[in-house]
Order: sequence, then C-alpha cells, then structure tokens
Amino acid sequence: MANPKKTNRQKEEELRLLIQKRRRLLTTAVTIVVAVIVIVAVLIFSGVLNSSSTGTGSTVVQSGTFIKISNSDVSSDGGVNIYFLSWQGCPIGASDSWIIYNYVHSQDPSLSNSTIYKEMHFSDPDESPTNIPGLLFNNFSYTLSGINYHFHVIYVYGEYLPPDGPSSVSQGSSVLKANFPSSVSSLFLKYETQYPTSGLNGQAIANYAGHLTSSLIITGPSGTYYAEGELYNPSTIANIQPGVLINELSQYSGITGGTSELGTAINSVI
Repeated sequence: MANPKKTNRQKEEELRLLIQKRRRLLTTAVTIVVAVIVIVAVLIFSGVLNSSSTGTGSTVVQSGTFIKISNSDVSSDGGVNIYFLSWQGCPIGASDSWIIYNYVHSQDPSLSNSTIYKEMHFSDPDESPTNIPGLLFNNFSYTLSGINYHFHVIYVYGEYLPPDGPSSVSQGSSVLKANFPSSVSSLFLKYETQYPTSGLNGQAIANYAGHLTSSLIITGPSGTYYAEGELYNPSTIANIQPGVLINELSQYSGITGGTSELGTAINSVI
C-alpha cells in the first residue's frame, strides 16, 4: 500500500522543525566563535599571547619600551625587584642610569647618593653614541609604604670580564647565571639571545651585538616586565658632565619621560 500524501500542515511542521534545527546550529556556531574571540582577547591582554610575533609564532621584542612578559613574580619574595644588566662603558646603560636614579631619588629622597651609586662616569668614547654621562650603581634596598624595593645590578663586562677582551655572549651568560637567580637570568637570556628584536633583521639583540646588552627586568606580585635598548635618545645628554646633569634631570624630556615609563612598569607589578 502506497504511503499517503503529506498534508500541507505536515509539510509546514517539517519545515518549521528544519528551521528550528538550523537556528540551533547557527546559534551554537555563533556561540563558539564568540567564545574563541573572548578567550583570545583575554590571552592577549593577560600577556600570554604577544601581538608582536613572527609567522613562526616567536616573540619579536620591541626595543625601547617596557613589555609584560609574565603574570608571575619571578623573585617570589613579596617585594619589588629591579634587575639591571649592563656593562661598563655602555652608552645605553649610561643613559638609562639617569632614569633609574631619577625614579629612586624621587621615591625616597632620604637615600644618599653614595647608597645608590658608586661613581659617575662616561661611556666608552669608542662606542657610538660617544661620551654619554652615567652612573655606576650599587645594589641597594629601601622600603616605601610598606613595600620592599630591591635593586640589583651587574656590569658583566668591565666588572667581571675584561672590557677589552673577548665579549662573547656565552662568557657573559656564565657570569649572569652566577650572579642573578636562575629564574631571572633565564629570562634575560631568553629575551636577549632567543627572541628577535625589531629592526635587527630578525636577530636577537645580544647575537646582533656580539655580547649581552643593557636591559631591565622588573618583577613583583602582579607580574614581570622587561625592557631593552634605548629608553630615550642618549645623544641628547652627550658630553654633559655627570655632576652637572644630576642636578638638571628635570630639564630633559627623555629622562622625565623614561622615568614615568619606569614608574608605570613598577607600579604595575605591585
């Protein structure tokens, strides 16, 4: 016996059910897409993903700016730790020293200069830009509003390795590992030797320079920041006597701007 023909009402009901099914599928698809977008956005803003990346997915470091590299405190002592990697004679290390000094001195004017730095100097006259005034720091600590701040510095070349001798990355890495905690030295080496820096033809900054370069790591309970390269143009202070410059820091927009950026990074990890 042949199947009876479907009535118009049956056809309408089948069509209605089909439309409902398609709507459910469409709603599910839209929900999945929205969820993926939200997850990616959260990862980007939390620092898990870096928007500056190569096609292979490796991070490209933007020189001259602070970037968040972790949501964790790599020192885990509850305070704020600032690690400064440099070398004696480095023009960038010299210029950045004024940003660090200006920030610390403005935060705690009671700290004596002899506590903060051991001597004033000029950068290597054979390194461009030449004759940049700077400070050679001590390690020091201070407490402000119940928060402990610790400043750690290492001048790999000039203090531990001969400034005129072989300045290889491997030698410098050994010195760095021996003087900074492994959780910190490993980050310096990752960003200086593994990740390419913008503008250096795909090379990491230390590999490009042939030695470890001046860079900063700031870490605290709310995360960790990293910066390498010029935080402002060192040439703007070339040939100024450091004893004069130390009393005129507010007159140089590069120094005041860099101080503000440093302060923002430090406040972000508290």
